[in-house]
Amino acid sequence: STTRVFAHALGFQGPQLYADNVGRFSHVASSDPAINLASLIEGGTLTAGDRVMACASGPLSWSMLALRKT
Repeated sequence: STTRVFAHALGFQGPQLYADNVGRFSHVASSDPAINLASLIEGGTLTAGDRVMACASGPLSWSMLALRKT
């Protein structure tokens, strides 16, 4: 996938990619980061100091967001 190509180019490894929602929701364009972030928070996966890079793509746009859990 394009996301995996970009993540690899930025130095991220496979286990660092969150893809648990792909089977539940498929790809929902610009909503992907919000849905995945909510799942990470609800699941207790993130702890203080963790950093998250969220990417979204749609037919005519790309976006990326960097966050740190406080």
